[in-house]
Amino acid sequence: MSNGPWTDEENDLIVADYFAMLADDVSTRRYSKAEHRRALLPLLNDRSEGSVEFKHQNISAVLKGLGEDWVPGYKPAFKFQVTLVDAVARWLALNPAWLGRQPGLQSAAGLRESAQIWIGPPPTLSNQPPPQELDQMLHIARKFDVAGRDERNRALGRTGEERVLAHERATRAAATTSTGCRPWRRRSRASASSSPGSATICVRAPARSGRASRSRPSRPRLPAGRSTASAALQNLALLGVGTTADASNPFSAKLNAALWTAKTVAEGGTGDLFFTMNKEAAGDDLGLTLQTGFVTKALVGLFGSDRFRLAVSADGSTFFDGLSVDNATGIVDQPRLPRFKAYTNYDNYVGVGTWTKIGLNNTDYNDQGAFDAANNHFVAPVDGTYLFGATLLYKINASATARMRGRLVLNGTTEIRGSLGEISATHVSLATAIWLQTMVPLTAGDTVELQGYFRVADGYFAADHTSFWGCKVG
Repeated sequence: MSNGPWTDEENDLIVADYFAMLADDVSTRRYSKAEHRRALLPLLNDRSEGSVEFKHQNISAVLKGLGEDWVPGYKPAFKFQVTLVDAVARWLALNPAWLGRQPGLQSAAGLRESAQIWIGPPPTLSNQPPPQELDQMLHIARKFDVAGRDERNRALGRTGEERVLAHERATRAAATTSTGCRPWRRRSRASASSSPGSATICVRAPARSGRASRSRPSRPRLPAGRSTASAALQNLALLGVGTTADASNPFSAKLNAALWTAKTVAEGGTGDLFFTMNKEAAGDDLGLTLQTGFVTKALVGLFGSDRFRLAVSADGSTFFDGLSVDNATGIVDQPRLPRFKAYTNYDNYVGVGTWTKIGLNNTDYNDQGAFDAANNHFVAPVDGTYLFGATLLYKINASATARMRGRLVLNGTTEIRGSLGEISATHVSLATAIWLQTMVPLTAGDTVELQGYFRVADGYFAADHTSFWGCKVG
């Protein structure tokens, strides 16, 4: 996978794809982030899925700096190349109608709505970015038409004021029609302490005392057994616990502990507890994102398929799969497990009485590149317990009286316990062989090599079948 900076061509491709998703989102059209990502990956320079996801979050950060909407689910991440700002600016220059749009707005005269208007959470009091975002925000600001933004905001404000005014008029008209009351201006009396205000006064037929009676509009009644609080907690668009929720994270909680516990049988429950997460299709993503300082370090779930995956990252951009489980068979794969099988493609000559490193210059497989063919040894990439094995096949030089030995050696000097073997019987060329196997704890950077030895007479360790293999097991 490529870890280098994104090119301008890559940035232009992903920005165009991002705005395609954003256009679908603001138009309430259905779209799949996973499908967009799969279509985009072949066009990029060998980027990982995690890298593409993080770049989408970077684009959200740029759009946040521009005061624009961003795709829900791609939370702004401000650690990005400044060339990404240029790519967004290029796209906006080619699509000038985007900044001039007012999605979802209509004239107040044509409003038709219910008597109640939903009031969302208040905006944050902060009008400047956090310090860690300052450099990126300043770079964005230098490429941003502030006057144009302000004019769009003023137009939006005027439309909002017209909408609220039309709502109030419609509410008053509905009250007058349903109760037969007229809105009156209440006059202040000398004895009243309150200032003048508006009130709805309902004048009805004279009472027996000859005085007019006043009545208050009745409150709506809830169904039996349902409280006002429980009704208010249904179908919420946003919910924040200890923090403010937003469109990207409509349910947000800021706390230090959380508990989910099963309803017991004595309480009328089953004693079980299931927490269910669901995605629409196999190609979509479903999982948990684990972060440090809002930088993603691990992903757990079903990403792009129904295989269970655990992936980790050092920087939140490049991800490595540590575990993958086939949902159809249950077979577990460890894609990053260090493992190798090396062999020699030539006959290795070894003289009498000298331990000699076998020149293993080829590999059948070499995951994580742990076997160093140039130096003919394995290098432990991490601390752990490793299992090794080897095969040494005898090839005659001049005399079949040769007796061969083999062993595995740690760091070029120390014989690994349990790895020494010898064939003492008569040797048959290209038939007599030694098989070695042992397990050893290693520290990252330790090396293990295969060595051969002849006594009585010299000989060869034969090409192709003289091999060395190993893997991490713990």
